[in-house]
Amino acid sequence: MAEYQQTVEWLLPAGVDQVPLTEIPRVLGILEEVKARLWARLQEVEVPQPGPDTLLTAATLAERIEGYTPARLYELAREDKIPHVRIGRQVRFPERAVAAWIASCTSDPV
Repeated sequence: MAEYQQTVEWLLPAGVDQVPLTEIPRVLGILEEVKARLWARLQEVEVPQPGPDTLLTAATLAERIEGYTPARLYELAREDKIPHVRIGRQVRFPERAVAAWIASCTSDPV
């Protein structure tokens, strides 16, 4: 654990541009191991299940999923790539189905 701490302390103040080229492979290896251990810890945590009937707007869902805008979510719905329902002209996203979709899209750590 001390090696992880030293690596993080070294990277944060110095910045990645200051890492010597010869050290990059070692640092990447340490970071990958940290990533794998953190993923393992996340899988141990029990994530509360969303409500069964909650329908989310694209704006609400975009606030919950980093990197997605309402426009992108509507595009995915048009392409039938994300779980959604139409209520008249409105598009809503079932919370439980979207949670399952996200889980299916998330790759397992190496």
